[in-house]
Amino acid sequence: NFGSESFLPTDLAAEIRLIQQSDFINQDTQLQLYTAPTTGDGISATGIEPAPDLLRHAIRLLSSPSLSEKLSTAVDSAFASDKLEEVDSRLNLFLSGQIAPTIEWAEFGSSFVKGAYLIGEQRILINKSLIGQPEMYENILLEEFGHWLDDVTVIDTPGDEGLVFASLLSGNSSPRSTNDIAHKLKIDGELYFAEFAAPIITSSGVVTSISEGASAGDTV
Repeated sequence: NFGSESFLPTDLAAEIRLIQQSDFINQDTQLQLYTAPTTGDGISATGIEPAPDLLRHAIRLLSSPSLSEKLSTAVDSAFASDKLEEVDSRLNLFLSGQIAPTIEWAEFGSSFVKGAYLIGEQRILINKSLIGQPEMYENILLEEFGHWLDDVTVIDTPGDEGLVFASLLSGNSSPRSTNDIAHKLKIDGELYFAEFAAPIITSSGVVTSISEGASAGDTV
């Protein structure tokens, strides 16, 4: 894992690409990038707009035969065992159309942020740069949905439950590292704590979300 308070993700990607080109690690090794906790005013989120298309997409995705058969395993693996009953209940209520998180498009003050879940607010934000690109936002949406499922109780599952949830649904093995950090997000002058979609650095050194270039069921 790599992280920095001062380097931009692109700078870190360039440095890590040099490491990947050396003999220190295997070229196929997947490296995961995390930022350090934000301080001060945090990252801004502006231009927020309703995204009913994303909500419908999430419902179709999680109801599809290819993913529905993986849901039980993903839930059991991603969330703390002492809250599985509550998570299962929230998931079933969602699938039956009785409850849902608010899902919106947003512009973030950092291109690093592709998605965010506002802790305690039942609110998911997806970067507007991904509009019209479901193959890129699917896993981000699944990851933030996983954060929403975990938020059914005030006790957070250790690690990044959203990343594990999305990875297993997408057919990938559970991530080697499951660190999770709450970041500050500023909306209309108010600060919120948020869980961001985890980016990765591919073998080409590109900083991206776990979903770039892949749709649910593909291997990244």
